[in-house]
This record gives sequence, structure tokens and C-alpha cells, in this order.
Amino acid sequence: MGRAATVLLVVWLVFPSGAGGARPGRHLLFGGRSPTGKQACRAGEDTPEAIRRDSRLILRCPFRSGAARAYWDIPFAAVEASVFTSLTLDLSCADPDPIRSISVYLRSGAGWYEYETGPLQPGRQRVVMPLHRFRRVGTRCAAGLGRVDCLRISPWAGDRRDTRLELFGAWFNRDRVWLVTPSQAGSPAAERAAARNAARRISCWLRSMEIPHAEVAQEAFSRASPPPGSVAIICYIPRLRDQTLEALRRLVDRGGRLIVFYSSDERLAELLLFDLQPYVSAGTPGAWSSYRMVAPQEMFLPVETVYQRSWNLRPVLPGGDAAAVAAWWYDARGRRTGQPAWVHPPRGWWFSHIPLADDASQQRRLLVSLLAEYLPEVREAAARRMVADCGRIDSYRSLADAKRGIERL
Repeated sequence: MGRAATVLLVVWLVFPSGAGGARPGRHLLFGGRSPTGKQACRAGEDTPEAIRRDSRLILRCPFRSGAARAYWDIPFAAVEASVFTSLTLDLSCADPDPIRSISVYLRSGAGWYEYETGPLQPGRQRVVMPLHRFRRVGTRCAAGLGRVDCLRISPWAGDRRDTRLELFGAWFNRDRVWLVTPSQAGSPAAERAAARNAARRISCWLRSMEIPHAEVAQEAFSRASPPPGSVAIICYIPRLRDQTLEALRRLVDRGGRLIVFYSSDERLAELLLFDLQPYVSAGTPGAWSSYRMVAPQEMFLPVETVYQRSWNLRPVLPGGDAAAVAAWWYDARGRRTGQPAWVHPPRGWWFSHIPLADDASQQRRLLVSLLAEYLPEVREAAARRMVADCGRIDSYRSLADAKRGIERL
């Protein structure tokens, strides 16, 4: 385990927090005192009733019988969800292979909004769902996510085998990590696709580390009120709207920080005390094939080199003594170029390109460590996920779990 990883682990062990307990910025839907009666947790058609065991609910999935799905409705006191930005489920599944995916629904008025998760990992985990990604189901009128009063959990069958979920809690978050995406109207199609893919990539990295986050277009961000000390990730916005820039200025004035992935907006660079440099394009293939951090150990970064083949850049240079180049681009022959990759000012970070799919695990580790510099809840989430993954072999929790999985093949 690396030095930075060890630091994250020690912080989590020394300053633990209860799973699912009441915390600032969190609204608990249930957990600890889980609902037990039929009125508190209602099973759907051909679905076994939930079982209360200690502080969790046991949700049995009877997929061996041929059922396509199971579902349970968990009503709660109506809450104004519009003041929150994501939903978290704290659950465990010892054998997730029979579950293809889980549809999570929120009831609003007479209608429902849905979010579909990907495959689960074995063991205990937190499933993070940005509220922006919930979509209305069907044509029945829903009141919007301003007021919701019921949670539905619906696993879909994969392998024809019975399994079960253990549900420890569910809560809304008022997040301090904000992923801000560009306006889609008026942009070229290729630019829209690149921005959309980059935003999905970043959100996927955060969700894989169980880091709750808001995901909003810049128009919505300009009207939002992130909590003090929040971090805004600006994902490929060549030119910011005036209202968005003012919202970012307010965030910085309240102790917030910015992480910028490619922008041509000189006003944004000035806000971060940078000097924006001209656009540059790679003259030869492999001109920018990787970047290396200048002093990763001094900054407690778990990453030294990231391999990413970029073809154009919009770099910045430090505008004062307080900022510095944190990483330089290298070519395919391993030679350092004169182009900065990352610059680190007092107010945040600036990357001269967008995050590509190259070297995804290293890029994820770097992004999480940058966020952890400012937000203790990110350090906690990363350390908790690392502890859960100790001993994991690919998708198996341990050597014994891997042996059982291989024997089933």
C-alpha cells in the first residue's frame, strides 16, 4: 500500500463515522431503526416480504423460479428532494451474479423517477446516484423531484439463481463535490459528445469510489447554492456563461475550490490566478503521451505518471508565486516537453486537456486525491472503499471467493 493510501486509511480509522447515521448535509430516509411492518416496507407481486434482522433489511430475490425481477416499496415522510443532489444506498450482496442491475425509483406525486445501477460488487458497498440522472417513468404526471415520499428497490434477474440483498440504509446528500457540465445547445456535435463522455467518465470514477456528488449543467449551477467549502469540477467548458462565472466566483469567495478540465475562458484562468496560454495542437503523433507529477510525495499524491495520448491542449501558466506547475507532458520517447499538464494554484487545479479513457485507474486515483486535499468526506469514502477492497482479486472478495467462483464456471 502506497504512502498516500496509508494516510487515507489512517485518517479513516482514527476519525470513523457511523454508517448511515445523521450527518451534516445528509437526510436519512431509513437506517438503524429500519422499517419492519408491511406498511413500512411493502413487497411487490411475487416478491417475498422483507425480513428485519438487527439494523438491516433482508430482501430475497427469487430468481431461480423464473421471476424477471423483484421489488419492495419503502414509504417515508415526504421530503423536499430539490435541496439535495444525490441519493446513497448502503447495501451488501454476497452473491451479486444473479442480479443484472437494480432499478431505484423515487415516487413524486402520482409518478415515478428511475435510476438504473450497473452490476454490483460482492460484499458491502454504497451505491451513489446523482439525482440529476433520475428519469421520469411513463407518461403519468410526476410532481418533479421537489417532493418525494417513497423509495422502490427493484433488482432484475441475471443468472437464474436465488440471492438476496441486505439493506442497511438510504439517505439524500447535499454534496460538496459538484460536476459542472457545459450547455448542449449551440455547441458542435463532436464537442457535445466529447463533453458528455468526459462527464460520464468522471462521474463513473467518483461513483466507483462511493463519493456522492452533484452533476449539473452550468445553467443549473448558476442558480444553485453549493455548501461552503465545495469543490466544483469544470468539465470541458470552452467558454462559461456570465452567470456561471459569477457562481464560481461566489463559491471561491466562500472557501470553495475549482478543478478545471480544459477551458479557453481567460476569465476563469484569472479567477484561479493563472495566465491562459494559446491553443496548441500536436504536430506529430505521440507528442503528448503521458504526464508526470513534479513532486507527488510532497503533495501526498498516490500517482506519479499517467499515460494519456492527447492531441491538443489549452494550458495555463502560474500567474504568481503561490501557483506552480504540478505535472508536465512527456512525449512517446519519454522526453519532457515544455507544456504543463497540471497547474496547482491556491484556489484549485487546472488540467490542460480533458480526461480520456487512457490509464483510467491512475486518473481516478489522482482525481480522488485532489478532492481529498480539500474534503474530509472524500478521504473517508476513499479509505472505506480501500478497506473493502483489501484482498479482492478482480471481482472476487478473497482467495476463497475466487476459488468458489472459478469452480462455478
